Amino acid sequence: MAAHQGQPALKLTVSEVLVSVKSLYADELKPFGRVLLKRLRERAARAVALARGLAVDMVDPESMPKIDPKRLRKVCQMCPQLRVDSEEGREFSVVLIGQPCTFLDVCSPNDAYPAQMWQEAASYLRDLSMEEMYLPGGRYACARELVRRGVPFLAGCSLGQVCHIIQLAISQKRILGYLEGQLVPYQLSEEWIKEQCAFHQQPICHNKLGAQALPVASWAQARERLWELLNTECNPEPGVLTLSNVKRLFRSRFELELSETVLGHARLFDLLRDVRFRDVCVLQAHKNGQLLVKRAEGPQQLPCQLPVQMPDMWSAVYMGSVSYPSVPMHLGAAPSLSMLRQVELDLGMESRWNGLSTVAPPSSKGQDEASSQSTEVPVLRDVFSSSGDEGEGPVPPSPLEAQAKAIRAEEEENIAAFFVESTAMEQEQLELDGDHSFVKNTFIDIPSPASLGARRRLRSVPRGMIFRRHA
Repeated sequence: MAAHQGQPALKLTVSEVLVSVKSLYADELKPFGRVLLKRLRERAARAVALARGLAVDMVDPESMPKIDPKRLRKVCQMCPQLRVDSEEGREFSVVLIGQPCTFLDVCSPNDAYPAQMWQEAASYLRDLSMEEMYLPGGRYACARELVRRGVPFLAGCSLGQVCHIIQLAISQKRILGYLEGQLVPYQLSEEWIKEQCAFHQQPICHNKLGAQALPVASWAQARERLWELLNTECNPEPGVLTLSNVKRLFRSRFELELSETVLGHARLFDLLRDVRFRDVCVLQAHKNGQLLVKRAEGPQQLPCQLPVQMPDMWSAVYMGSVSYPSVPMHLGAAPSLSMLRQVELDLGMESRWNGLSTVAPPSSKGQDEASSQSTEVPVLRDVFSSSGDEGEGPVPPSPLEAQAKAIRAEEEENIAAFFVESTAMEQEQLELDGDHSFVKNTFIDIPSPASLGARRRLRSVPRGMIFRRHA
């Protein structure tokens, strides 16, 4: 595309703003302030291309002068046909008075598109050449590029629908992913590479020349060092870290590399939501969009081993959902009944761990008007499904949450199976012994001497005959 040189500043007029808003209505896109800024620059680039006798797409809209959002808002307020509404943060939106708002929610998780379309999309992306496979990183810019290419499977779709299709291709269909800020076929994306490394529990190779590799933190080191950071760091406040600083602090403070893939996760976000970190930290979203790592309140889970310095003590050890008491005893002696009664069983694991907030935090905003665009995909788009400007969607469950639920269900099933098996064994023993001994509370009733003779006669019979009789 031709670059812009020496072009005077864009002259905003009420009529030009009104035409741009109507064009966004036709595209089924809600006219947020930053979306409107993009559309105005697109129209300006088109006008420059026509004035130079070039094709309409030969001038890059990014080469057009930027527009002050405050100035644009004032111009919109001057138009009697427009209504300006305040949105989250400093964002605003513009609607046509008296016109129905039929905007498409580009962050909606609902997939109303035919399966044939998705098959054609996957085939198109798979067959792209090296020069064509790199697409713009934002939904809006990527949608405009695909429309410009005239992709067959998008024929008849509005620009808003194409934005929605791109969002679903990233978040659900996994046919698009990010590579160095650009969208590429998923098999070439950073997400796919990290998933493979996480599956094989291998670190990601960055291939930096001259960089000295640091030792990778183990599970125990990751827990201990993160707990230490949360108790010593005060930025942005005591007991709180920003998620983006965690790895850097591990390198600078402890000379350790915190690799989420070595510990079996594709994202640091998912690693810190692992059940093994629930007593160490919780994740929350700040109002500015940053993810914060906060120190968890309550007892910390201790290593599942006895302390070396106190061989005559049982420490309070939390092994999964079982809490053993802290009482003095000799290791060589069997635990007493009163001690075993103090063992706590918490199948839900809620009493020892602080759960995460169930409210989905808002997504982060970008640093410029392009990255903070309400139709763009921010860095944490794969974590949260929508931006504050486009409405919040449901948060997809983490694989670790499903794993924790499966562990709890397995514990309950094993305990139930244990009691069923114990009852069956006792019943079978009663039938074999022929007496009336049974367990009552914590005491065992001993059979009367009169039944001993019958037991001796029963035991004198060959064992195989007994099983055949019961069979």
